[in-house]
Amino acid sequence: MSIETAIGDRIEAAATALSDRIYPLQIPAGAAFPNAVVQRIATRRDATLGGPNGVARVRVQVDIFAKTQLQARALADAVRGLLDGFAGTQSGVVVQDSLLENEHDLFDEQTGIYRTILEFQIRFEE
Repeated sequence: MSIETAIGDRIEAAATALSDRIYPLQIPAGAAFPNAVVQRIATRRDATLGGPNGVARVRVQVDIFAKTQLQARALADAVRGLLDGFAGTQSGVVVQDSLLENEHDLFDEQTGIYRTILEFQIRFEE
């Protein structure tokens, strides 16, 4: 199981407004709002003097898309609560720690859609 899938599963299990609307990399055409996209944007693998130790540090971006700023912010706050500081097992992936590193809001004037971007640094066992 990938870390992206595990993160998506964690969000989907708790954020009912996003149930079945969490996608990898991009939103499919015609998808209902609100929705979210989960993607890995960087990976660094830890090592010891003996070589790789099976632990990876990834930067995962979660983009929340909604028709109102209030809804985008509420969902982003819910996702932050689920992932910031999380350590444990999710969908078979052992997460050692998760930390919110960046967060910002955007508005697309062409589509009228609000977007909140959350970036997490996550350390997990591969």
